Amino acid sequence: MPVVLQHPPSQALRFLDSLYSQGRLPELVAQLQALLLRFPGAGVLHLRLGNAYAALGRFGPARESFENAIRWAPGDAGIHYNLGNTLRVLGDFEGAAESYARAIQLSPDFAAAHFNLSSLRTYRPGDPQIKLMRAQLKRRDLPKPAEMALHFALGKAHSDCDDPDRAFAHFVQGNRAQRAIKPYDAAGQRRLFADIRACFEAGIDAVPQPPAGPAQPQRPVFIVGMLRSGSTLVEQILGRHSQVHAAGEIGLASASARQHLGPAPGAITAARMGAFRDAYRAGLSRLRASAPVITDKMPHNFLWTGFLLRAFPEARIVHMVRDPRATCWSIFSHCFPTPEGGYDNDLRDLTEFHGLYADLMAFWHRLFPGQILDLHYESLVEAPEAETRRLLAHCGLAWEPGCLADRRLSGPLLTASGPQVVKPIYRGSSDAWRKFAPHLGSMLEGLAPSSFAPPSLLVPPSPRVPPLLPATAA
Repeated sequence: MPVVLQHPPSQALRFLDSLYSQGRLPELVAQLQALLLRFPGAGVLHLRLGNAYAALGRFGPARESFENAIRWAPGDAGIHYNLGNTLRVLGDFEGAAESYARAIQLSPDFAAAHFNLSSLRTYRPGDPQIKLMRAQLKRRDLPKPAEMALHFALGKAHSDCDDPDRAFAHFVQGNRAQRAIKPYDAAGQRRLFADIRACFEAGIDAVPQPPAGPAQPQRPVFIVGMLRSGSTLVEQILGRHSQVHAAGEIGLASASARQHLGPAPGAITAARMGAFRDAYRAGLSRLRASAPVITDKMPHNFLWTGFLLRAFPEARIVHMVRDPRATCWSIFSHCFPTPEGGYDNDLRDLTEFHGLYADLMAFWHRLFPGQILDLHYESLVEAPEAETRRLLAHCGLAWEPGCLADRRLSGPLLTASGPQVVKPIYRGSSDAWRKFAPHLGSMLEGLAPSSFAPPSLLVPPSPRVPPLLPATAA
């Protein structure tokens, strides 16, 4: 291995870090490329270049930069971790797992590497990584983010080992740790739902359409619903169509709505709706997509469905519906940030949020009959061709057999569901909650039968089984 003989001055590194913190990424890339001509053996520069490329969404060059950094600093666990994240986004899950494992080898207390690796492998009883993670949890100086990551990883590991009691205990503790980091304002959440509904209580004309603007080259399709309801699968199906660009969870609608709409009941004007529409369209234009249809799969856009249909009459809304037991359990047993922040860390808050969501979607259906397609995840799994034909028809797209191909798109996988996307559509994924049923009394009792689910999926009355651990924040 070559010896690094040169190193850029600390002043230059501080300047580079300031560019990164200010979001001046193209300038940062140019500066790094210039410095690497002078200091080609500086692994710290290759690392920063990889981070800059990743922030720009250029994951191919990011991978190359991290691999160059490892050549000069092979013992740096953080670089192996960053390479693993990049390989994961690129769909190289085997390579990502190897990178995370190497990071753990170099730094056994690397909780984030344990967590990311857990989603890419299947554990068996006696797995040495389980023992290693348990040992890390005994540390007295363990930060809350590390505690959270290790508990969720151990929950996944014990679930793989068919030990639901231990798995559930770890999921509860992981959610408690995350709740300590990410507090939840349940009253504020209820006010938000109420304010949104109040804007439309007098009918759809209470929210005016924006002034007519120039014709747009692209028509949006919004894929909405609860987290873990199948939105990634549906976007992959649509993204295989020749007329569709799959943009992923771009977050434009919520940001634009909160900036321009409020919402403040009775105060939504045509001008504010126009600002909302124009801000969203400006964000789309920055994606530089050429296809005539573009998908936005941010699930929590269900909050803004009425505003989206008023601002974009040409848009289509696809509402993903899944057995609420499967949805809520999948949310509780996965660790990820949510735009609406924190409801996912407590079973009672989670079921209340699901009720608010179901009521709001029923409200949108009454206001906009026939404009929202309810696509049931379980039906899509059982009859993929029939449901895909219905999906394409609703989106105004011609049938293309390639939409059913068992392959993922060539773009990056920027979602927690990434490892599942590359698998063919399969049955049984909505039954994972059943082995945890003895611990889910509060969740099952709190879920009302979904008005969108097929009759066979309605939630039956459940026995009053106390959970293994209280599902409340510590």
